[in-house]
Amino acid sequence: MIDDRKARDYVSGMLVRFAYEADFGRVFSEKPLSVGLYELWESGDKALAYDGFRKNGDAILWLCGFFPDRLAKHRKPRGSHHVMGMGLGWYVEKGRLAYNSAIDLGNEIRVGGDQIETLSKVSGGFEDCSRAILEMRVRASEGNAVAEPEILNEISDVLYKGQDAAARIVQIAGRVRPTLSFVHYDE
Repeated sequence: MIDDRKARDYVSGMLVRFAYEADFGRVFSEKPLSVGLYELWESGDKALAYDGFRKNGDAILWLCGFFPDRLAKHRKPRGSHHVMGMGLGWYVEKGRLAYNSAIDLGNEIRVGGDQIETLSKVSGGFEDCSRAILEMRVRASEGNAVAEPEILNEISDVLYKGQDAAARIVQIAGRVRPTLSFVHYDE
């Protein structure tokens, strides 16, 4: 699902690491994500900051792929009519920012191998990588997904560049009708 071999290998390795380590870095800290990323940038240890930015990019990519519905702007907590969330696009930009910051620091500290090139490919194709993870999740759950229409529209806009995400999920599942359940919280 990811055209570039290096990006595909990186994302596959990242998924395996998360299956074992689940290291969400600063993504779930008590500080806002932007503050945590800024503090990493200002840290005196550039190698530690490089690793922190890379891990945060990985965590955000993982979240965007597996739980785009939870990051969506139109997400509503149960029993509430209030829309909350920064939005999937915001998280995509923060993930890309984390990877690009790792790239800048990696160039500065001369990270070896082709790590910088690979991170650049993942950053540049962040939406594609997120979409590949989402489609893998759909395959693993036999096409089942739950999303409100507004959330599906946001996923379509951000990860599918305006194409219908529900139609793609139907194609992946190999079914005539989608197994999407539209959930409405009317109270």
